[in-house]
Amino acid sequence: MSPERERWLGAFKANYEFAPTLRAFASVQYAWEHTESQREAQTASSTTTFGPFDALETVGQMAANNPFIPPEVEATRVGTVSWVRRFNELGPDTRMSDRETIRAWAGLDGTVFGDWDWEAFVGRGEFTQDQTRIGEINFENLRFGLNVQADPDNPGGFRCIDATARANGTLARRSGRVAPFRVAPSPCAAANISSVAGLNTTPR
Repeated sequence: MSPERERWLGAFKANYEFAPTLRAFASVQYAWEHTESQREAQTASSTTTFGPFDALETVGQMAANNPFIPPEVEATRVGTVSWVRRFNELGPDTRMSDRETIRAWAGLDGTVFGDWDWEAFVGRGEFTQDQTRIGEINFENLRFGLNVQADPDNPGGFRCIDATARANGTLARRSGRVAPFRVAPSPCAAANISSVAGLNTTPR
């Protein structure tokens, strides 16, 4: 199904005739679109990968001494624990996007040598997208959270084994996140000069 969508469009066009054989023209087009979509809460497993495509990392299994292994699993497991889980507590996987496109061009056209038509123009366009994702899993934090130890400063509590994760407050921030990001503006420019004439009317 298509996501919920709101769209605004606008255009401007102008022409000015200097003479019967010389004309100026200009056009501007603008489009803005907002979309929202929701899917069920995200899932993750011990084999989930994350990171750049050329340096993927795996979330990993639960260590054998992980204090959060469920009792029924603890009673039958051998070694580390493979797992898969849907993170319903993070809410639905929601994505909200704003996309903006603008194009503009201007030029001259006319006729010379009787019926030799010519045109010259320059143009520019740009596309920008802002997107916010809610309910996504921060897989790096999730991996840190699977590797915990008793917290000597908090009897009965636990902390990440990784010191950097502890400094960043990984367990306090848990594994969910709101992830805003912007697609870098994509500008495009063009220029053109062209002419058309019949084979029998090419100037000498």
